[in-house]
Amino acid sequence: MRQIGLITEDRQLANAVTLALAKRPDGEVKTFDSNKVPHLDLSSEPEFFIVDLGSLAPSQVGLVSSLKQQYPRALVIAVTEDASLSSDALNRYGADEVITRPLDPERLPVLGKKLAEQIKLHRRLQRLQERLRREMRQAQIVARSKPMRDILQQLPSLAESQSTVLITGETGTGKELIARAIHYLGPRAGGPFITVDCGALPENLVENELFGHARGAYTDAGPATRGLIAEAGGGPLFLDEVESLPLPAQAKFLR
Repeated sequence: MRQIGLITEDRQLANAVTLALAKRPDGEVKTFDSNKVPHLDLSSEPEFFIVDLGSLAPSQVGLVSSLKQQYPRALVIAVTEDASLSSDALNRYGADEVITRPLDPERLPVLGKKLAEQIKLHRRLQRLQERLRREMRQAQIVARSKPMRDILQQLPSLAESQSTVLITGETGTGKELIARAIHYLGPRAGGPFITVDCGALPENLVENELFGHARGAYTDAGPATRGLIAEAGGGPLFLDEVESLPLPAQAKFLR
């Protein structure tokens, strides 16, 4: 059974949260006094904690951080009475999400659904981050500088996107490794990863290589040929040194 930790001294809030999550038969809400947080004894790591900031003493500002250290996979949701403190609750306390009181009974089912969606997204992000760590080890990506770490943190969201990704950097900085990491993290991981050295394509054959041609499309055209873009169907096309392509060919990517 999945546990949900509720930290509050407010019985009304405890009842409201329990009601909001009542439709989850696999969930068990456990309520704790804030003073007992350092000594929590849980049979399993909760899916998430709901922390009533109004029940915390000024000296307990580090309680959320303590929870996140004890239970790193759990989502922490803060409850506050002052809507203006929402950003403060996120920054000062380190919460993942903020809910403003009073909790409207009519919106409790919506709250339960929202929390369930938060957990689903949180778990997916954790899986992608773990997968990224594995792919980094396999791809031999070594990143110690902050700019590179920032790039790596963006990879899971880039992998989920349907947009074209432009990777820039000097020769030898790992552009292809980053491209492969995006490929393996995304839904197209099972498809091919086609690499094209654009600088090595003869200028008069660029469009034919990329887009292919139909039989009889031009003089001396042979049988119909699929281009590299079609070959990459279901997977990414990595255009290395794309800036070396003739401008007319680059323009066709915009169509």
